Amino acid sequence: MGLQNGRLDVGVGLGFATAAAASQSATDFAFRGLLGYELALQPDLAIRVEPVLEYAFNAQRAYFSVNLGPRVYLR
Repeated sequence: MGLQNGRLDVGVGLGFATAAAASQSATDFAFRGLLGYELALQPDLAIRVEPVLEYAFNAQRAYFSVNLGPRVYLR
């Protein structure tokens, strides 16, 4: 979706994660939804912000994070 000189995307997904440390390990499934906005600064350079909401089923916890960073297109 176009938004002035930026772009808005919506994403959803289902993921699987496993972690091990010392003698303990854990696995979990999670549902993730995100809303990303990318603002073009130059033709090959943009800044992107993504608020992410994630729910982990086995841990029964919801997580909120925000990803922010540059995006460089190599053409």
